[in-house]
Amino acid sequence: MAQAVGAVLLGLLALFGHGSWGGALVLIALTGLSLGRGLSSVATKDVMGKTIAKQRRGTLMGWSASAAGALTLLVGVGLMLMGDRPGTWALAVLLFAAAFGWALNALCAAAILEAPGATEGGANAWDSVKQGISLMRRDRRFLHFNLSRALLLSSALALPYLALLGQQNSGTDLASLGILVLTSGVAGMIGGPIWGRLADRSSRRVMRNAAIGAALCCVAGAACVLLPEAARTSVWPYAVVYGLLMIAHAGIRLGRKTYVVDLSDSDTRALYVAFSNTFTGVLMLIVGLLLGVLAQWLGSAPLLLLLALLALAAAASSHALAEVEA
Repeated sequence: MAQAVGAVLLGLLALFGHGSWGGALVLIALTGLSLGRGLSSVATKDVMGKTIAKQRRGTLMGWSASAAGALTLLVGVGLMLMGDRPGTWALAVLLFAAAFGWALNALCAAAILEAPGATEGGANAWDSVKQGISLMRRDRRFLHFNLSRALLLSSALALPYLALLGQQNSGTDLASLGILVLTSGVAGMIGGPIWGRLADRSSRRVMRNAAIGAALCCVAGAACVLLPEAARTSVWPYAVVYGLLMIAHAGIRLGRKTYVVDLSDSDTRALYVAFSNTFTGVLMLIVGLLLGVLAQWLGSAPLLLLLALLALAAAASSHALAEVEA
């Protein structure tokens, strides 16, 4: 519901927001929506762990990602049809549609019958952080997972720089963005079920293989600037690489989600997920700022090569993780 409210506010701001105050309100609404997303991440994995048996969770998340990809495909087609003149009403409709989706999600969530978990021993945020740090010291598998997940951020960080590289070379209109969104939707539809089924067999191998794929995509994206001018100034080479990178990124997301749910039990799952999200979020802020500075200095193509090296390190780290699906 928090995400639905955030999307409604953003839709209203698309229609009525103006000037610097409108921009500030957009950031506030986006922050609220992001907080709702964080709560949803913890709650979804906790409920899934208590309602879905091991070696079925990856398949479930895979088909869920495929359905999301189908909706993304529709949005991409809409953006392509709008061209470079979307209009505030079109943006507002997209945001209101997203709000409707989250509201429907809330109704579905309310109908889920879950097994009871731990409800005692509640702690404030600072106590939970201290518990998480202590947990990483005691549980080497959890520590290793978080280090691997930190390196796996390379795929998420590469996506916007690949999109930026494509738009810098091919044009900045909304139709080009629609093509990237379109390929993202197709990638989600194709990759989700496949990665999900493989994750139920071995989520660490899914993370490893997807990280190798992400590294190859980063190299391919950087190499696009070496293409002949006719190809380099077209959005399609970047769109193809972007779609392949989205498939790899979907594997990374499904692999790490399945791994952390299978690694924990019903009493510790919420803490595992919450602390891992916080730990990764802090790293994302730090690394994102550093990469932003490097991007100004190096440019997008060399930065993609650097992210390819991080993805290879993630693959090596993921390969060394313990199996948790047995």
